[in-house]
Amino acid sequence: MACAAGLPACAASRGAVLPWLSDEALLVPIAMRHADPSLFAGDRWLDATAPIFSTWYSALLSAATRLAGEPTAALAALSLLRSVVHLAGIWRLAAAWTGGRAAEPAGFAAALASAVLPEVAVRTDWGPGAGTALPRDVVLAALPWAALLLLGDGTRAPALRRTGVVFAALGVAANVHPLTAAHVALLVGSGALVLHAEFRRPASMAVAAAGFAAGAAPYLVRFAGLERGEGVADRVVWTWHLQTMAGEIPTEVAAKMEAPLLAAVAAALGWRAASRGGAPASRTASSLVWFAVVIAAVGGILPHAAEWTSQLLLGRFHRIASILALAWVVAAAARLAAQDRRAAAALCASSLLVASASPFVTSRIAGGKARPLATIPARMLERRLGISSGRPWPADLPHRDGAADPSAPGERPAFLAVCAFAAKETSPGDSFLVPPETWAPFRAHAARGAAVTRKEGGAALSYLGARGMDWYRDYRDAVACYKDGDAAAWRALAAKHRATWAVTDRGTAAPPWPVAFESGPYRVLRVPEE
Repeated sequence: MACAAGLPACAASRGAVLPWLSDEALLVPIAMRHADPSLFAGDRWLDATAPIFSTWYSALLSAATRLAGEPTAALAALSLLRSVVHLAGIWRLAAAWTGGRAAEPAGFAAALASAVLPEVAVRTDWGPGAGTALPRDVVLAALPWAALLLLGDGTRAPALRRTGVVFAALGVAANVHPLTAAHVALLVGSGALVLHAEFRRPASMAVAAAGFAAGAAPYLVRFAGLERGEGVADRVVWTWHLQTMAGEIPTEVAAKMEAPLLAAVAAALGWRAASRGGAPASRTASSLVWFAVVIAAVGGILPHAAEWTSQLLLGRFHRIASILALAWVVAAAARLAAQDRRAAAALCASSLLVASASPFVTSRIAGGKARPLATIPARMLERRLGISSGRPWPADLPHRDGAADPSAPGERPAFLAVCAFAAKETSPGDSFLVPPETWAPFRAHAARGAAVTRKEGGAALSYLGARGMDWYRDYRDAVACYKDGDAAAWRALAAKHRATWAVTDRGTAAPPWPVAFESGPYRVLRVPEE
C-alpha cells in the first residue's frame, strides 16, 4: 500500500526545489559534507549549526543520496521507508486493540485510513507519498511499535526486561532526533503509568529512565560539547524567527485538535456502548489518545509561561493524537461491526467523516471565515491568560520588498539555473552572498557555501545561546545591504564573509560589479579583487 503510493512520488520528486523553511535546507548540505568534507569550506553558519543536528541522520541521508543520485529523490525514498514502517505499526497496533476475528481487518483498515484520510495524510504530512523525510518523521514512525511493545492490548504489564529494551531503543532513536524520541517515550510511558500499577514501581521507572539515557548517550555527550555564547538569545528575535514554533496560541492548537478530539469522543462512546462498561483494549487506546490530546493542549499554553518551556514543542502532539485517534476509531468500528452493533459502528464510522471534513476543510469552503468550535473556549482562555496572537518583528530589522521564495513555481527555473552555473563554473571553495531571506536551498542545489540565510537562525538562536545573536546581526546586516546598501557596504559584507560571488534578486540595490550570469530576476556578480 505504501509502496504503491510512494514510488510515483519518489520518481516525481527528482530535481524539485527544497522548500526554504524546511529543515532539509540545512540537513542536505550537512549530509553532502558528510560524504565529501571538502564541500562548503568556510561556510561559517553551516559550520556553527551542523553539530546541533544528528550525525546518524546525516550518514543515513548521505548514503541514500549516493544511491538515489540526488538529495530530493533520497528524501522521497526515506519518506517511503518511513511510511512503510509507520503503516505496518498502525496495522499491528489496531489489531492488538481489537482482538478476535476482527483484528486483522481492523489493522488493515486503520493503516489504510492513516494513509489516505485528509486529516492525517494531508494536514499532518503523513501520506505515504509526502516526498520528504525529516529526522523527527523517521523517529515518529516508531510510535505505534513502541506502544505495541510496551502496552500491547492493555491486559498485562510489560516485563522489566521489555521495558528496558523499549526505552533503550527509543534512546537510540534519540540520536536521530532527540526531541521526537523524548515525545514518544513520554506518551507511551505515561500510558503505562496509568494502565499498569507494576509500571509505577520505582524499579520499572528507573529501568525506563536508565534505558533511555543509555541509548541517547552519544548525542547527549556531543550536544553538551557545543560551543555556545554566554547568555541567551533575545526573546523578541527568537520568537520572530520561530513564529509558531515559539509557542502556538491556544486557538491555533484547538483548531488542529478539534478533528481528532471529535473522532476520539465518538469512538469512545461507541466502544463503551458495545463492550458493556469498557474492555482492557479500550483503556489502552483511550489512554494513549487522551494523553496525546491533553499534552497537545498544554503545549499551546506552556510555552508562554517561560522561555525554556518553548523548547519542549509539545504542540507537535496534535500529529500524534491524530494518528492514534484515527487508528482507534477504525479499530472500534471493526470490533463493533463484528458484534453486529450497527448503530455504534455507524457512530464510529461517522466520526471518521467528521475528522476528514474538519474545520480545516470547511474554512476553505467558507473563504476562511469558518472557525472550529473548539477555538471558542480557547479564545476565552487566551483572554484570561493575556496571550496575544501577534508575532513580533525586531525593531532594527529592515523590511525588504522583492525577496521571493525561489522554491515557488514561477521562480524555480531561474533559481535552478543560477545553482547550475555556480556548480559548474565556480570553484568548490567559493562562497556566495545570496538573498538572505529565502535562499537557504542554494547550498543543497549548488553545492557551494552561502554567507548567511534565515534558515540557520532557528538552530543558532535555540541552541547556541548568545552566539545566536551573532547570527542575527549577520542576517540583519545582509538584509540591510540587499535593501539599500551602497558600494562600500557591499564590499564590507563580501569581505566579512570572504565571498567571491554575489547573487542579486529583483529587490536588490545591486553594486556596480561585473555580471557573470543572469537568469530571470537573478544575476550572479563577481566580487572584484581589492
